[in-house]
Amino acid sequence: MNKRILLSLDQLYRSQPGGIGTYVRGLLQGLQEVAGDRVEVLGLAPKNGVTPLDLGVPVITAQLPLRPLTALWRYVPLGVPDDVDVVHAPTFAGPYSGGKSSAVHSTVIHDVLWRDDPSTTSKRGARFHESRLRFILNNKELHLFVPSPPLIERLVNDGVDESRITAIKLGVDDDGTALRRLVGERCQLCRIRKLCLAHAGDR
Repeated sequence: MNKRILLSLDQLYRSQPGGIGTYVRGLLQGLQEVAGDRVEVLGLAPKNGVTPLDLGVPVITAQLPLRPLTALWRYVPLGVPDDVDVVHAPTFAGPYSGGKSSAVHSTVIHDVLWRDDPSTTSKRGARFHESRLRFILNNKELHLFVPSPPLIERLVNDGVDESRITAIKLGVDDDGTALRRLVGERCQLCRIRKLCLAHAGDR
């Protein structure tokens, strides 16, 4: 039976997708390159969004527009099919749950810029990011992908179990040997051109 990986596409529907938008597109491309016949990659988009062109994967539409989804995904996995094996949130928007009872849930902590340079965001933005970071760190079922060794050290010092964290490289080719993350008893390593993401293999 094929494994199904679901990625949130929320960043691609924002007014300024920025570097994280590039990461999402690269992740989709990389997963398709390594998926083969045993893995199906899906995207999850907000209602009323215009689907970006050339994503190359089936896109599921959630029941709500982007703003309410961002608020509610912290609590409920709106739009996430019940039969997916991996739910990956490329941003703090989520979702953080859903899928099969055995599903793996993961997200990326790109930075904590709102702490290091508060001038880069609004007070409201800083409150959102800090609240969502605390939620993510306290949710011990979430696996964390982190692109910065110093940030990993800060997270561990903040009480995060290092076993939850996988170091990654963004925006570079990788030979696939840098990251190996076991999920359950066995795993299949996905070699991804923009991001190496280990996903659930046969159980």
